[in-house]
Amino acid sequence: MRTKTAILIVVCALVAVWIGTTVLAQRGPGGPGGPGGFGGPGGPGGPGMQPPMGPGPIMKTGAQGVFILLGGTLTKYDAALKEQGSLKLLEPPAGNPPADGEWRPPMPPMGILLIAPAGGQASEKAIAIFGDQFFSIDTASLKVAAKAKLPAMELPRPPDGANPDPRGPAPMGPPPGPGALELQGRILYILRGPQIVGVNVDDGSLAGKASLPKPPPPPDN
Repeated sequence: MRTKTAILIVVCALVAVWIGTTVLAQRGPGGPGGPGGFGGPGGPGGPGMQPPMGPGPIMKTGAQGVFILLGGTLTKYDAALKEQGSLKLLEPPAGNPPADGEWRPPMPPMGILLIAPAGGQASEKAIAIFGDQFFSIDTASLKVAAKAKLPAMELPRPPDGANPDPRGPAPMGPPPGPGALELQGRILYILRGPQIVGVNVDDGSLAGKASLPKPPPPPDN
């Protein structure tokens, strides 16, 4: 009986040592962040891990088929969803250098996609916008018809009569990317922060720009 008990104690001790060794190997030296650990090489968050999921695909349909914008690439499918080709609009971003010892995977760009139907002598266009980069793509040939850079967004200004606190943080501009899109004929109106921009979808020329009305001043207390 004593022999069986001694054997059982030895087996339990070996199992405990094996479990502890496995946990340390997964965490890596020094725990999370070490080699093989979370954030370390080969571990979760390290170079051995797939980059985190970025913005999902955007789908639009038009007379020429189905279009998917994923990252900086536009892919075209026919009505039976057979791939007809793809067009790379943006190069994938490079990974951030590990200046602080942590590797940060690149994040795919956020884009906006819409279809401008054919009108008059103009063919159907797929419009892709990434921040201030504007692309007009002919949907039949899947070639870039026009490329333009949208005007820089203006920083929001305080209302009339308002004095910003100089001790506070510096005001930050609106997030990049259009806040609203409206297509009127061949002109695409884009609401970008405190301004509206009009762009011709066929040649990318600037049709106009206007600042939004300033908000009313705060009431006096």
